Amino acid sequence: IILLFQFGICELLTFTSEENYMNELLSLGYETQIEDFEGSAWDFVRSNSLETNASPYVENNGIMWTGNENITTNTNWGVDNTWGLFTPFDPVTPSVDYIQGDSETILYGIGCWIKSNAPGADMGIYLDDVLSSHENTQFSGHTFYGVINTDGFINYFIEDTEHESVFGVDNFIFAINFSILTGDVNFDDEINVLDVVLMVSFILGEPTDEYEYSAGDINQDGILNILDVVALISIILGN
Repeated sequence: IILLFQFGICELLTFTSEENYMNELLSLGYETQIEDFEGSAWDFVRSNSLETNASPYVENNGIMWTGNENITTNTNWGVDNTWGLFTPFDPVTPSVDYIQGDSETILYGIGCWIKSNAPGADMGIYLDDVLSSHENTQFSGHTFYGVINTDGFINYFIEDTEHESVFGVDNFIFAINFSILTGDVNFDDEINVLDVVLMVSFILGEPTDEYEYSAGDINQDGILNILDVVALISIILGN
């Protein structure tokens, strides 16, 4: 299933097929970044039936992972008995389960497999605090969820929108765009006065595409204005 919404120059696409999600990333020219929780950065939060090793956060590949309490990994929530991420239940201070990530760089897509202990749970993915996808999980095993937002985002938040289940996640596929250097609005791999001139022309009304817009929106407030010009000049001056 693919759903498409347009908000100005932004496109929001949702998927329940990993193959379709990957094909769309390829057609849009995005590169991918994988997080499967198998790397050494996660070794200190490995749990099993005998012990729980958890942490309030884990940093890996430029992303800060957090949850409603602590986060940990075990093979119960992973795909094919690999490591999967979840928040361990605390009977003393129970709270609503969620998984959250904050990225140092702009992401353009997120795809993952989610498994819930409540068949048919309505799992939602929020991008920068906006509910961007919600689908019911399968009655057994993992369900794939994918979202592409061509406007970009830096925060994602996953929860059961009805707050009735616990869940785990695995095998994240993020869409990234290494080709966009913030401030390099003419894409010559340099940030200089030529970018300032072009930025001013955009502000005065010259048409811009989504990539020029993304490179020029230095303070990431979704608007190209004099504040971005000031920030660009500051970058050029080395401040």
